[in-house]
Amino acid sequence: MTFYVNMGRAVDLSGALQRRFRARRQSEELVIKKSIIEKLGFWGVLRALFTNPKVGSSYPLILQRIVQEKHELGLHGGRNHGSWQTYALDWDIDRLKGEIAWGVQQMNDAELPSPDSFASPGWVSPSSLSSIRELGFSLLADMHDPELPAYIADDNALRTVNTNIIGTPGGVGWFESMDARGISYDQLLSIALERIEQHGTAMLYDHPCYMIGKIDLVRQFIVDLKSRGVEFLTAKSISKGSK
Repeated sequence: MTFYVNMGRAVDLSGALQRRFRARRQSEELVIKKSIIEKLGFWGVLRALFTNPKVGSSYPLILQRIVQEKHELGLHGGRNHGSWQTYALDWDIDRLKGEIAWGVQQMNDAELPSPDSFASPGWVSPSSLSSIRELGFSLLADMHDPELPAYIADDNALRTVNTNIIGTPGGVGWFESMDARGISYDQLLSIALERIEQHGTAMLYDHPCYMIGKIDLVRQFIVDLKSRGVEFLTAKSISKGSK
């Protein structure tokens, strides 16, 4: 698997309020997902709001285990996940590079290899992200379109992958979206197999805030796909055109 981790803090309260106000004014589509209370629980929400701990930097041993078990570990934003979602499109290139360089340094401080794969928080992808090649990155995972294949050929040094198994509208976690819609396990398995058949290679997204309570479902899903001959790849493998 590929895990994208934010090394900074999760919550920017003013930014969250801005996004909520903006969404109410601009969005006409209903995003079907679980509430934050359903995902984190009451006490989890209070902890996130009032202590707002660093996410990845607080759990170096877990991140080291991801690497040791041969998964891919990529970087997900900079100093604050919520700030990136709200303001990153307005940042100049120096601020953008500074945020990402900070995240890379945090991973190095946690005795992790420097990441070469990047995904933007909230799918907020500034056009100047092509400059992250200078920081050692070779892969960007910000595309999310269910109608496109997972591998997007790119002539530039920064390769691109596309997440095509995802909750729409809104780009939310796929399992979470299926759950909120009342889709049964057999149905979601069938949908995933159809998407793999459609594109040959598929990339599925979900989030630990929801998936932490669905470990048994994920395990069964992996077993059922592998029993049908599905091979699991990292985003890096997909970006190299693996089929």
